[in-house]
Amino acid sequence: LPTDEFVLLLAGQLTIESEHGTIALGPDDCCAIPFGTKFEWRASDDMLAVVYAAPTDRAGNTTMPVKIDKAAPLNPSNPPALENLLGEVPTCRGFSDYISANAEFACGTWDSTPYHRRQIPYRQVELMQLLAGKVTFSDQNGSVTCSAGDVCKFVRGDGCYWLSEEYVKKVFATQ
Repeated sequence: LPTDEFVLLLAGQLTIESEHGTIALGPDDCCAIPFGTKFEWRASDDMLAVVYAAPTDRAGNTTMPVKIDKAAPLNPSNPPALENLLGEVPTCRGFSDYISANAEFACGTWDSTPYHRRQIPYRQVELMQLLAGKVTFSDQNGSVTCSAGDVCKFVRGDGCYWLSEEYVKKVFATQ
């Protein structure tokens, strides 16, 4: 594999086999496949997935495919910068199942108490799937509310307001 990859299965079944073992994915499961991994995959006829490839030149914190553990114990993480908040400071937590060698690409889970953040330009690209809660994203063109199960992609340089009025948990791949 010439890149690090994040695979998010939306429908069907996908089996990834490598010298390290087999990972079976069903709907809403996801995994990271590190640079240099030799593998085969088998997909059901109805398989639909999003694959995010991140350029790199070596594997990160593991050299074998890793299924993202949505129940992983989460560690405290930094909330949004105070100058970007439009209300209370949230409590945020996260866990990265995979981190690239240059620490620019990461895949894992994250959660937060409710918060409202002003529009800021994104420093990175992010693909996320909400596991719990709802978030309304808005900018000068309008707004969209995403709920558990929805998949969103954010592009470096773009930006939007974030408004969550309840607990939110997501799976993410950022670069």
